[in-house]
Amino acid sequence: GGPAGVEALQRDSFDVVLTDLGMPDVNGWDLALTAKACAHPPDVVLVTGWGFQLEEEAAASRGVDLVLAKPFSWEDVDHALRVLSARRLKAA
Repeated sequence: GGPAGVEALQRDSFDVVLTDLGMPDVNGWDLALTAKACAHPPDVVLVTGWGFQLEEEAAASRGVDLVLAKPFSWEDVDHALRVLSARRLKAA
């Protein structure tokens, strides 16, 4: 859940965080912003099964680098990680 995610971010460093949008107490938006406030902020993938489209700018302004729609496959996760890796290489 969200509180456990916050604790993990305070304790450890991560390259990528996958978070569900709909979590009790600390939702995916809040966890994304917490992740981006870290000394070495990870990429954040927001996972959502809610049937609406998120605008890329709106998601980015809330700390989200990529949105992954449910249901998803391991191939979808692999693709998301490749996209994030390519963006990091391009930015370097």
